[in-house]
Amino acid sequence: MRTLEWDSEDTLIDAIGGDIDLTGLIDDPFSNYEISFISDFYAKDDKENLVALDFEVKRTDLMSGWNETEQFFSGRIELEKKNEQPDKVEVNISINHTSNETKLVADKILRRLNTHFKENNHIKQSAEILKIQFNHFNNEGRIAFLKDISESHRENEFYFNKIIDVDFHPDENATFPQGMEWLEKKYRRTQTQRDSWRFNFL
Repeated sequence: MRTLEWDSEDTLIDAIGGDIDLTGLIDDPFSNYEISFISDFYAKDDKENLVALDFEVKRTDLMSGWNETEQFFSGRIELEKKNEQPDKVEVNISINHTSNETKLVADKILRRLNTHFKENNHIKQSAEILKIQFNHFNNEGRIAFLKDISESHRENEFYFNKIIDVDFHPDENATFPQGMEWLEKKYRRTQTQRDSWRFNFL
């Protein structure tokens, strides 16, 4: 998830328009991947401030078996303009990527989009797309953020086939509150058992 501070009265779909040049996104002549499909930006669910772009990347790997020489990976960029604070309008940006190549392409598209917004005065010249990271929140803020995105996004990016790995652990820079030492001991014991199981399994 990323965010961009907005500075325009225009809707997102009007601000993007149809004149963003998305050619030449892959500028490495020795690259083993190319863009096989890219859509225009479109208003999702007929909402002018909810905009998406879909694309597909083809990777060619001559070292793979004949039936795996060409592989295709899909990606999507989604932008939503929100005015949740009275004096601040932000654009929330989510990227759905299925390979390193689709992530690289998405990042390049966002850089072009950022330049386009600046050139047309939709954002300030100093504005940059910021990644929302763990240290931007306290614990209460993290829970509120995760609750918000899980309730407001109902598309494929929050559906899954299986959980591969989950890891919870206490904050190493904080001490357990008084009376909670039993929880710390239980956590340490569980962690040791898990590591032992993993070692035996491997």
